[in-house]
Amino acid sequence: MITQTQATTWLKSKGTGPEMGKHLSTEAISQLDALFQSTQVHLTTKTTLLVAILMLPPTPEEQVWITHIHNNYSQILPQDTHWLVTSPNTPIQTTAAQVIAYKDLTSSDAERAFDMCLDPRIPELDKAALLEALRLKRETPEENIACLIRAHTHCQSTMLDTDTLVHFSDPFDGFNRNHYLTPFTAALLASVGIPSVITGTHSVGPKYGINTHILLKTAAKNPLLSVSDVQNQIQTPSIGWGYCDQSQYNPPMEALTSLRQNMVKRPLLATIDKLILPFTAPTTLVVAGYTHPPYKAKLARLLEVHPASPKGLILRGIEGSTQLPTGKRAPATPLGSEETLFSRPEDFGLTPIDNHTNPDITASETISEGITALKGVHGGAKATILYNALGIIKALGKFNQSTLGQLTKNLTNGSAVSHWELGHQ
Repeated sequence: MITQTQATTWLKSKGTGPEMGKHLSTEAISQLDALFQSTQVHLTTKTTLLVAILMLPPTPEEQVWITHIHNNYSQILPQDTHWLVTSPNTPIQTTAAQVIAYKDLTSSDAERAFDMCLDPRIPELDKAALLEALRLKRETPEENIACLIRAHTHCQSTMLDTDTLVHFSDPFDGFNRNHYLTPFTAALLASVGIPSVITGTHSVGPKYGINTHILLKTAAKNPLLSVSDVQNQIQTPSIGWGYCDQSQYNPPMEALTSLRQNMVKRPLLATIDKLILPFTAPTTLVVAGYTHPPYKAKLARLLEVHPASPKGLILRGIEGSTQLPTGKRAPATPLGSEETLFSRPEDFGLTPIDNHTNPDITASETISEGITALKGVHGGAKATILYNALGIIKALGKFNQSTLGQLTKNLTNGSAVSHWELGHQ
């Protein structure tokens, strides 16, 4: 019996994308019939893999199986997936079939498609087929923009009583090789009067790593404050930062967590969810991270047309986050810049410190590192928090000769750690 674990392994290789995807081994191909008949593999995972096999350029061996499945689909494939090799029967299936055929969606069609993905009445596997097809075709800028705009209409968004707000757009799936220190950077910024918010969810793939929700829960804090309570946290000067969980400000998107888990790979939802802003201010700075260079242009375009009209700082941070590495220069480009700019620790008079990865990192260790850093103890965590705070302050146009001294003072006089301790009680 083929297991979910085996199916996930095959999907991770075959379902990556048109350039990064690998071909299935001869052994895997020989077991595909058994996989699609297995009761141990989720139907959404089967659907996602089938779409990948049908869309990506096949090897001769894969083409033999594709021909075989077209001739024998009724005996092998789950009935709910038959439309993928015959003809669509519903609006979302029709839209998915169009994308599987590598046809782009108009903006209005993409908006309708996104609404269908949020509709709880529509089967999860049909949503997966559409989202995987968009991923493999590669979403056009128009498709991405339309989906972002529709997603934002489902969000509860509040204008804060602050002049400035920093929104950390970190990947919701977190870190699994480094200390994730954004909440501690937020506390340090709050100590100099710069409020910020982090958004996220409890746990989501593909990493299922350490994120803000997990850190707060591990620290015996409450990660599920209501939107109004988070607003109060941010607007309270002695706190000045907050975490808003997707379940609180955008339940329709949160309801897709199971879909994303069963799809295995990262759909366009992973790009959009971190750009949805539950709070804004007269000046809202969205700090967004990326890993692959082509993703930078996608983020920039989405921020340029964002309904909230924020400022932006786009970083090539650690693990695709907003956390700049302290041991080397990294792209750090303000929104609207026509060229890629770079940030270096030396720009702020700091000594570079190499970042060391640790695949066995834990949330408890990360909290300990973060609190120790906020108490002014020298080390990699303090260097990271200080450097990243300086970069954000510079992007806001608030950097001057006294900035480094004030941040350093707050890391030693108890001010910075106090903002962390008072938050999310």
